[in-house]
This record gives sequence, structure tokens and C-alpha cells, in this order.
Amino acid sequence: MDGLFPTTSEGLQELPGIGPYTAGAVASFAFEQESAILDTNVKRVVGRIFPGYKKLPQLNDSTLWKLTRALLPKGKKVYAFNQALMDFGSQVCTSRKPSCDACPFQNMCTSYPAIQSAKPAELRYQSKNRETLYFGKPRRIWRGKMLSYLHTQKTGSASLQSIGAHIQDDFTDARIEWLKTVAAALEKDDLVLIDNDT
Repeated sequence: MDGLFPTTSEGLQELPGIGPYTAGAVASFAFEQESAILDTNVKRVVGRIFPGYKKLPQLNDSTLWKLTRALLPKGKKVYAFNQALMDFGSQVCTSRKPSCDACPFQNMCTSYPAIQSAKPAELRYQSKNRETLYFGKPRRIWRGKMLSYLHTQKTGSASLQSIGAHIQDDFTDARIEWLKTVAAALEKDDLVLIDNDT
């Protein structure tokens, strides 16, 4: 990045802790880039209008990102479109009681009119993107445990064997390669420095 703050969604995602949603929002609203966003409201609106509310729970974020990118208007003021989409989801196409009578998209909405008699449980969007578990816990928990243990060490460093033994009661050397990937991810985020000589 050569000392310059990135202005594109792709560039922003190279920063530690910045995911696709935050990157898209910053690129769109701060730098007026032609960048899609995908918050909860946008997922709900796009999912209801196109695939339909009954299919929405089965959709993954990858599919919804493709839809939002395809909807982006060409030219200027994409940020205004993104803001309108978010506002529409929070005020009209709401999670529990959508105001279908006030919706200008009735004639193209896959969910209308059936959505008006849908049960509240059918209208909730729950992401199917579940965290992968490693030895019973998500990776972020092991990252935190590793950092916490390192902070207790006077030198600020420790071998993978000692880290593993401290953060997992049933740790074995067979998990060293996996633990290396956790450490490598922390190093990528500039949170640790791996010394391959020790």
C-alpha cells in the first residue's frame, strides 16, 4: 500500500480485521467507489425480491454478494443507491412486518403477495455461514487463547508445543501443523512474529 490508505474494497480487505462488508461500506461511502455492500437489511431486501423469502435461509453470502454486485447502477452515486437499499430494508422491507402495501417493488418481488401471510419465523433471515469448529471451538477462540498465553510469558514468546499444551488439555504433537496455521494467521494480522529458528 506504500503508505497510502487504500480506497478500493479489494485494497481495504488487505488491512487487518477488515472484511468484505466493512471494506464495501468504506469504499462506497467514504470514497464513492462502485462497491457493493451486504448488511442484514440488504440481504433481506435482495433475497426477498429475487430468490424469495422462502429460499432466503438457504442462500449463502457468496450468492447474495453476486446479486448485490449485479444490482449496482453504472456511473456515479453508487453510495446513494447503497444507502437507499439499506434504508429501504430498515423502514419498508423490515424483518418482522414488511410494509408490502407501501413497497414500489410489488410487481417484481418474488415474495409478494405470499409474504403478507407468512409466519414471523419464516421471515427471519439466519445466515447459513456457520463458523468451522476446530477441536470443539471456532478458530478465533484458539487465536485469542494463543495471544493470551503469549502475553503471560516474560519474553513474550513460546514454542508451539508449550502453547498447545497450555491452550488445549488434550493437545498432541499431531496438532502442531494446525497450530502453525493459527500462528501464521496472527502473524499476517501483525499480532505475532514467528521465529522459525526456535
